[in-house]
Amino acid sequence: MESSNPPPQRNGNARVALADGGLMDVVIVVFFLFIALAALVIAAKTIKIVPQATVMLIERLGSFNRLASSGLNVIVPFLDKPRGVYWTNVRPGLASIDLREQYIDLPPQPVITRDNVTIHVDSVVYWQITDPIKAVYEVADLIGAIVQLTITGMRAV
Repeated sequence: MESSNPPPQRNGNARVALADGGLMDVVIVVFFLFIALAALVIAAKTIKIVPQATVMLIERLGSFNRLASSGLNVIVPFLDKPRGVYWTNVRPGLASIDLREQYIDLPPQPVITRDNVTIHVDSVVYWQITDPIKAVYEVADLIGAIVQLTITGMRAV
């Protein structure tokens, strides 16, 4: 059987055109993958999930903007960011602030009584944040300040 189609022409330009078409397909796929990755990053920066009994302070361009309560919160990406806290005994840069009652077990402290007798007082301090804005912005180390105020108060007995 003879075919009526002529044999294909071997042309060097045809190979280059075919290779360019394949390269263009790869460029388009990489471009769309980049767009999808950028959209995923923006979506991750837009949605913040705050756990129950915690709050998150949101700063816009470095100044306080609002308080994000527990649940799903939407922020403006690249303008808003959660404020990290750097307190003693707290993971550095922790963004969520626990509103539950907490305690600090202090080591025994020597206390001089009015009749000049030295005794050692063992104490536990229970504390709870009621105003997270003041807790973050009005003292540098909240837990360290609570400990020092407690020790100072015990020595004044």
